[in-house]
Amino acid sequence: MDAAAGVGLARQSLETLKAVPSWLLSAATLALSAICFWPPFWNIIPTDIRHYVPLATTIIAIFTIAKLGNDIRASRAQRRACVDHRDRERLFNLYRPLAALFMTRHMIIVEARAYPSSRGRVIHAWDELGSYRKRSVGIRHAFKALFDRGISIVAEMDYYCDYPMKQIVEIVEANGLHVTTELMLLVARADRSRHDDPGQAGITDEEIALFNHISDRHEYLSRRYD
Repeated sequence: MDAAAGVGLARQSLETLKAVPSWLLSAATLALSAICFWPPFWNIIPTDIRHYVPLATTIIAIFTIAKLGNDIRASRAQRRACVDHRDRERLFNLYRPLAALFMTRHMIIVEARAYPSSRGRVIHAWDELGSYRKRSVGIRHAFKALFDRGISIVAEMDYYCDYPMKQIVEIVEANGLHVTTELMLLVARADRSRHDDPGQAGITDEEIALFNHISDRHEYLSRRYD
């Protein structure tokens, strides 16, 4: 009976310590450590209970470390859960509908390189070197030209389809809670690019960037939550 009572008391003490806030356990650990290592405090403690103080300090310190570790683990788990919930909502409410717009609209993207060979880049760098009055400016541009392949991207919608800018804007506006700043800026730039140059043939660079963002984010989120 005494053993059972001791086990019950120990279990109750553990539950009580678990309920104690971390800051209070930390304060108790600091206070007991000060008593152990600062003679003025140590001398105040009655002689008959001094040998209990190091034991109590050790126990409280262990519980403090365990409590802080558990709090950190729980905080990280909560943040991960929040991020997972947010990304899952973005996938099914935002990026999945956006990606579905291109399910029957096929974009043809052609990449052209003005300077594919090393010889071409050297000639381009030499031309850049002599194109500026200031030698330092010419050297800087020539150095960049050595690594510039002159890549340009041309894209158009296949099967006589239009770029679904209007539908994209509607989906983004309807799901503003899930829209990131990056997506908002990409949509704004893509929409403005078409208004700035109504006669633009093919797809603008801003529309290509928006399409690539939608495709990349949808693929990434789908791998995680599908």
